[in-house]
Formats: sequence, C-alpha cells, structure tokens
Amino acid sequence: SNNITVAGNAVFSNAISVANAATFSNTLSVTGAATFANTTGHTGAATFSNTISVTGTSTLTGNATLSGTLQTISGNANFNGGTLFVDAGSGRVGIGTSTPDSVLTVGGPTKVNSSFTVTGTSSFANSVTFANTTTFNQDVTINANLTVTGTRTYVNTQTLDVGDNIITLNADIGAATTPTENAGIEVKRGNAATKAFYWEEANDRW
Repeated sequence: SNNITVAGNAVFSNAISVANAATFSNTLSVTGAATFANTTGHTGAATFSNTISVTGTSTLTGNATLSGTLQTISGNANFNGGTLFVDAGSGRVGIGTSTPDSVLTVGGPTKVNSSFTVTGTSSFANSVTFANTTTFNQDVTINANLTVTGTRTYVNTQTLDVGDNIITLNADIGAATTPTENAGIEVKRGNAATKAFYWEEANDRW
C-alpha cells in the first residue's frame, strides 16, 4: 500500500501491478503484463516484453524497449524530458516540447521525407523542411519571408494580386556582372503567337 522505490536493477518475470507511486532508478525489465496505476518514474533503461497499461503519470528518462502492446496511458506520458510528451488532460501531443498548445505541437525544426497533406489549420512556428510532395487543402498564410530555391515556380490561380509597386526581374544577377540577356514579360495566347514586353539588352531599349 506504500510507494515503491527501486535504486538497483529490477526484473519481473511475471505480471506486475503497481497501485501506488513507483520509482525505478536503474534497469527495469518486465516480461509479463505491467500495470501502473499511479505516478511512475524510470531513470534507467526499461524493457517491457508484454502488455503495459499506465493510468497515472509516467516519466521515462532512460531508454525504453517495448516488445508487446502499449495498451493504455490515461495519465501524462513524458519520454526523455519532452522528446515525446502526451498530455492526457488536453489530449495533446508534443514532440520536442512538454507544453503542447495544439493537438500536435513540434518544438523544433521539422523534416518531412514523404507526402504531407494538411486538411485543416496548421501553424509552423519554426523552420519546416518538406523533402517530398506537400499538399495544402486550405488557405496558407505566411507571416514571414518566403524563399523558393527551385528552378521553377508555377502559380495556377485566376487572380494574382501583388502589393509591391515594383517587380524586380533578374534579381539574382551580381552587382559586378555585365548584363547579356533580355528580360521582360510574355503573354501566352493559345494557338496565336506569344506577345512580349522585353528589355533588349543588345540595343539598350524596351
């Protein structure tokens, strides 16, 4: 009925059920089903070979190996000091943060290596790298600068509004570079000839 504190290695070869607070300061190995009904702290490596059910707050600061099923966590779960945090009260998950303020909060730079689809409202407060196709099915608002480093940007929209009163072409030409190429705007006209408004570099004229 009292709390359990284990400062050395702990090995349980059968089912374990802990109804009060438990602290394991070293290696914990459970080969049977494990149930923790109260606050649990693991500062050493933990290995669970069967079903684990946690109904209280669980904090794990060491390595964890789970060979069975993580069946239930009804309290907060904190893995490696906020690397992965589950807030049971709000139903929120934090990666890199222990204070998630939305359903999923990522507290650092994020890289997506596969397809990524956003169907609702999302907020990115830090740098995000998309290494593959990304689809946004809702409006996208960028509150800082947008830099595109690819070779082509295609805007498929009926209306394009630009707030700036000056559009700069050839913006990447060096200040000491002698200009050699024409610059301007082309208008595609279907099966008719393309029309253009060019600056002719050879004749130094529009």
